[in-house]
Amino acid sequence: MDRWSQLIDTFRYSTDTLRLQRQGIDLQDLLLDILQLICSDSKDINGKIKAMSLLQERADILLVDETSQEQAIASLLGVLQQIQIPETVFPTYIMITITSLVIQFDIKNVFPDLFATLIQILLNRIDRINSGTDRILRGLACQCLTEIEQLYPGLLGHRLDYYYNLCQAECSHIFQHYWILFTTVLKNAIQCIIHEPRNNLSLKDLFNGKLESSKALLEKNLSFTSNLEMVNSAEPLLSDDDSNQLKAIISFVMDSDNFMLLTPTGQMLVVLKLVECVTVSRLSQKTFKLLILQKMVTCDLPSLQSVMLLKMKCGDELFNQDDDYYLLERLVLMIRSPMISQEQQLIYCEWIMHFPDDSKPIGMRCTKDISLPYFWDYNLIVWFYPQVYDNFDIILRKLIILNHSFELGESRETTTILIGCLTGLMQRTDIAASSLAVTTLLRVFYNFCQRFLDSNKSLSSSMCSCVLTIVKRHPNFTIHILNFIRCISDTHTGSGFQLNVLKSLTDYIASVIPMTQVLPNLLDHLRLLEVSAQEKEIKPMVIVQFLQNLLETSDICQFGMWKTGQAVLSICRCIMINHDTTYILKDLCEVLMKMKDYFNDVDIKDQAYMYYCLLTSVSNDKLRTILSAGSSNNQLELISKIVVDDISKLSKEVDLPVIEVDDLGISLAKVPKNMYTAVDFNSKRDRLVISYGDIVREEGLLDHYFKQLTSSEELWTINVECFIYYKEDLAVDYEKKYVAIVLELESNSNYKSVNDVTVSFLSKEISSAPNPGCQTVIFKIQSVDPLPCTLNIKATVTDNENRTCIAPLDPLSIEFQDVILPLALPTDYFINDNEVLSKRILFEQLWSYIEGNQCKMAGDGKLGAISICCLNQADSQELQDTLVSTLSVYVIDQTDEIWIGWYLPPRYHVLLKCYHHLDHYIKFVIATDYWKLLTYVDDYLHKFEKLVS
Repeated sequence: MDRWSQLIDTFRYSTDTLRLQRQGIDLQDLLLDILQLICSDSKDINGKIKAMSLLQERADILLVDETSQEQAIASLLGVLQQIQIPETVFPTYIMITITSLVIQFDIKNVFPDLFATLIQILLNRIDRINSGTDRILRGLACQCLTEIEQLYPGLLGHRLDYYYNLCQAECSHIFQHYWILFTTVLKNAIQCIIHEPRNNLSLKDLFNGKLESSKALLEKNLSFTSNLEMVNSAEPLLSDDDSNQLKAIISFVMDSDNFMLLTPTGQMLVVLKLVECVTVSRLSQKTFKLLILQKMVTCDLPSLQSVMLLKMKCGDELFNQDDDYYLLERLVLMIRSPMISQEQQLIYCEWIMHFPDDSKPIGMRCTKDISLPYFWDYNLIVWFYPQVYDNFDIILRKLIILNHSFELGESRETTTILIGCLTGLMQRTDIAASSLAVTTLLRVFYNFCQRFLDSNKSLSSSMCSCVLTIVKRHPNFTIHILNFIRCISDTHTGSGFQLNVLKSLTDYIASVIPMTQVLPNLLDHLRLLEVSAQEKEIKPMVIVQFLQNLLETSDICQFGMWKTGQAVLSICRCIMINHDTTYILKDLCEVLMKMKDYFNDVDIKDQAYMYYCLLTSVSNDKLRTILSAGSSNNQLELISKIVVDDISKLSKEVDLPVIEVDDLGISLAKVPKNMYTAVDFNSKRDRLVISYGDIVREEGLLDHYFKQLTSSEELWTINVECFIYYKEDLAVDYEKKYVAIVLELESNSNYKSVNDVTVSFLSKEISSAPNPGCQTVIFKIQSVDPLPCTLNIKATVTDNENRTCIAPLDPLSIEFQDVILPLALPTDYFINDNEVLSKRILFEQLWSYIEGNQCKMAGDGKLGAISICCLNQADSQELQDTLVSTLSVYVIDQTDEIWIGWYLPPRYHVLLKCYHHLDHYIKFVIATDYWKLLTYVDDYLHKFEKLVS
């Protein structure tokens, strides 16, 4: 079964048939194995259920022809017929599987005998009225018949009296399934009577027949099912007898005691089917008026949904203006009620924004466009001012409704209300400083722009100021601002609003002094300047002067990443394409020459020099032709693709030169940490039995140690070394060697940003597996909060055909053992052979500091804790020896107790004292100045139990 589970999981999550074939999975053999597994009596039910779920999910791949479809359905029907009634779990899955196959494929017309057999089995199941042993099966059989009836309308309509009697007789809790089946068949039967008059059928005839076999029923019904359409006729659509019969059925359903016992969803389905019966037969809908009045006062979501659906279908025949206003007030009050969940409040907001309009035809009463009710007034508007405890999703819907509540124009009242709402939302965004908050604010701006951008200048000016404030206070959300500007450009090409925003942002960035305020979010600012450089109305001199200042006053040339250099060059390229460079030639050449002379990446140097040569050698027109995409000259296209980085994705004038792929065929694997460096303490112990007085500066050791931690960034760095190699299990063209690979590690809040790692060359001959000798890369990670996490990696590669591709690699897992380092003595205390003794003293002083200062004294920054961990092992001595040998580089002393010291950058420690406890236990006393690490320490220590066992 383990092999089966693995095979099924592999197939379920694979979408490529060719890949399955490469892995040795033959689809026809797999189908036969699945059917054999389902039909076997000796296999586990869980495995059978898993196999049937595979048939439901991937039937389009497994059942590719009529032969395989017939084989699968016949096998499942055979198993279903052999199952005894008391068994409920397995047959329910078989019913669901067969019904799903009937829905996916045209089984009724292709295999009529199998289809008739299925209908007969389901009818036999539901015929066991009030049977207590198979209620689940009978309820599911009703649901399957309902789905089939909806797929083939009118299929089961010849025996309405049969289903009617079942509804009256069933008394168990599954009666609502019978009711839903009956009302579905009734609705389709009435439509068939009306739209197929040549059948000479009447509702009374369908209630007075005898029960026929399902096969005969199907043979008669082949001409009975049709595509149903509304008939435009002023004459009554049903005879008087049929109308009286339908009224009697509706009265029975609505007045039955069981009707009120239906679940809200069941009531909604039954009522909607009956309403469709009344609507298509053009009878009065007043029967449902009392029910609607009952449902409008509830807070139950399905009940209110049924009211809204009835409002959409029936319109003013059931709802007058007072009813509409009352329903709307109910929705408004529930939106503001703290007792209603926020998810329900969002649904109610959507219902208000798309309130059914009775003046439109039935099929057009609800549209995607926002349409508030015609009687919308100020008494309702005041309820949609955002509240303090509204979340951002609710605020967005409320402001959209407010936006559509006012008439177009620059009304003072409208402007004051909307600007006031924007001011409050801006304050919340400034406090939250989250992506959701900024996105919500920009979506509100976009909705306001759709109606008031051209007609209300005061509101437009206020929104422009808010956008500038976001960039000033939260520059890391600049990418959201650029997306907002692009959306406005798409919908309002001649408004000038986006141009004013870009000018304001460009002037602000260029005026920021000192430059150190720009560097933390440099890439975001460069993206914004790139978009500004594409606008011909914005003078490029301001941008060029900013680049000059950036290169002169910062160290990005010396320490800048490849992506930073590409961003600067992309701005230069946009300027050369969109502007006349005559007046900025000298300044722009100076920028390019500095990039060429001083940037630390060879690729950036080459591109900068090529730009410089083009800029100084050809005219502006030729320069635009060379750098613009879409040239018919293959050589010019190659130049364009070489010089453009993926940062230009925001530009619509440039074809993307970077190809995004799903898999590059390369992978990373961490190099196992060398934790077996032996330290012979016994050989040093005789020479190091020295009194503590021999260390003359013992008292200042801890102070010097903490000073060293705060001043030396080298101690904060964690080196994670990884193999980089080609994967063997993917269909990759290994003849293409990667001549340049840039690995970008996406950091998170626990770790500082990591510089990109460049690999100059990688071929299969060098790196085909993560083994010794394989090429390695080292990520230098500096932690802020040394907790294990997972970091995403993107790789940008250039192959030997000059194509650049980008794809994500498998995430890099930072585990607890990756972030622990040995205790490092201050350099002033490293005195010849006294290193071991100095570490003992440092360990003792750290222990006393954590125990006395961090654990017992309350206050800010006091995060210390003392804990105990016990390891249980039959051979405790073997476990202790394994601990000492594995953690030898961290062992401080092992005279009487084993002392282990871990340093976790940037400033945290974990100290352990280990000794025997009873016969089979090893006890650890743990002291740490960061209590969050205790969980990871405990998990790490317990791994040694498994290692020894």
